[in-house]
Amino acid sequence: MKVIDLKGKKFGKLTVIEQLLPKEKGYAKWICKCDCGGEKTVQSGHLKKGDVKSCGCANVTHGHTRGRIYTAEYNTWISMKDRCCNPKNKRYDRYGGRGITVSNEWLNNFDVFYKDMGDKPTPKHSIDRINNDKGYCKENCKWATDKEQARNQSSNVMVLNLNTGIFFSSINETVEAHNLNKNVFNGKLARGKIKDFIKII
Repeated sequence: MKVIDLKGKKFGKLTVIEQLLPKEKGYAKWICKCDCGGEKTVQSGHLKKGDVKSCGCANVTHGHTRGRIYTAEYNTWISMKDRCCNPKNKRYDRYGGRGITVSNEWLNNFDVFYKDMGDKPTPKHSIDRINNDKGYCKENCKWATDKEQARNQSSNVMVLNLNTGIFFSSINETVEAHNLNKNVFNGKLARGKIKDFIKII
């Protein structure tokens, strides 16, 4: 059986360098060079079917994984995708379940995500969506502290005064108009303990 020459062709991160001789059990094997600089010998069939796409480096090129030890940025990327794409994630209903998605540029490429977001400024920072009704993408995300995220979330919540029928564009606007303690009001509103106001997301 004639062997199709794969030399110079690329499969995933692997570029075929040369055929390994002799053939084993009728299968041609090829020495491939990975984008990370490593080499791997792969059967023709595995290359063509896409079963093997790298030397096994699996993200080592960006330096954010070492075995099972991940950096904070890599963990953020993994967690972001899981809550948007995995129905078994306990937070899926608040994310993927309500239409929050991860951009195509970020979904399967940590390198692009990291290039766009950079390092977390401090361990207290986490990824924040500027518009809570939109998904994760370069234009809608930033690193933010818990306090900054809470401020962002409160500004995207409308509050209705059931007695007057007046809508307020944020919790801040509501408490200022009624001379209320923000922390107390926000806590009671979240638990449904205030009869005169309801939150509209």
